[in-house]
Amino acid sequence: MQHAGTPNDEVLGLATAPQIEEKIRVLILDDDRALLDSLHEYLETRGFEVDAFVRTADAIKALETTTYDAVVTDVLLDGRTDGQEVLKQARARRSDVVVVMMTAFPILEDAVGAMRHGAADYLRKPVNPRKLSAFLHREIQMRRFETESFALDDLVSILSELVARTIEHIDPYTRGHGERAAYYCDKIARRFDFNEVELQRLRLAAIAHDYGKIYLRDLSFLTKEGPLTELERQEIMRHPHLGAEKLAVDPRLKPITRAIAEHHERFDGRGYPYGLKGDEISLPGRILCVVEVLDALATRRSYKPPWPIEKIREFFHEQRGNAFDPAVSDRVLAAIEEEGAAFFAPDPDGGPGPM
Repeated sequence: MQHAGTPNDEVLGLATAPQIEEKIRVLILDDDRALLDSLHEYLETRGFEVDAFVRTADAIKALETTTYDAVVTDVLLDGRTDGQEVLKQARARRSDVVVVMMTAFPILEDAVGAMRHGAADYLRKPVNPRKLSAFLHREIQMRRFETESFALDDLVSILSELVARTIEHIDPYTRGHGERAAYYCDKIARRFDFNEVELQRLRLAAIAHDYGKIYLRDLSFLTKEGPLTELERQEIMRHPHLGAEKLAVDPRLKPITRAIAEHHERFDGRGYPYGLKGDEISLPGRILCVVEVLDALATRRSYKPPWPIEKIREFFHEQRGNAFDPAVSDRVLAAIEEEGAAFFAPDPDGGPGPM
């Protein structure tokens, strides 16, 4: 067997953010004075300590003398992409600073570039102050990763929102896919008697399994109509390894990233990126392999309606022991038999699901 590598061993709603007990310092840079004043005023009412600037030079000077928890900056200032420079300066001075980019002219490549350089989000103007406040408050909680007492369910809640939102910026067709994958993983894993910690780890792997897409060299084909070229197919086959690699920076995430790396493997060894076979794939990975396909079949897409239940059942019978672990397939088939249409995640567009 030839392996491509070695597997690693790892939006927001509109709810108003709570008042902040510990002051959080925020720098805002925008040459739109009306928007700047609006954001400045609202964030201060929510307990943030805010410094607002209209000139890039003044903002960079402030970064040199003041430690900020978050930076909110326009991308284009006076026709120049100064926001990218502010992002770099902010990240150079504090690696965990939360940087939010704003623009009236969103471009996919710019959003990807900003996120690769550490931006937490890329927002289209006009920016809703209430959403921005809630987002910043939520992002700041990421610092809790540094404490040993950080609870796994908190990790799942916070990181799942961040990862899912990032992926959807890049590939809108994945909207809701991570949440549905987590839904199916939970239902199947409970039939294997996973404990609560194992369930939470699998849920996070399901939410984050496509994270590697944002690190692909060419992203244009993610929304391409029609078949991929061979080069495009080879490129997208890199995303399981890339996602696992990028998320494995914290050793506590290694049990999660293994399943992420394996989510396109096949039980018969014909999957990717490593060509793993049978129980070389972890059980969470084998479950995620099944769920990745299950959601694609059961969900309405622009080019197809959801498959009927009988067709899905036949498919899983056919692929039992081929693409899918027989034990996982059997549990999916048993769940469909027992629950019928109630087994399937709600249709994201509100239409009928599998019938």
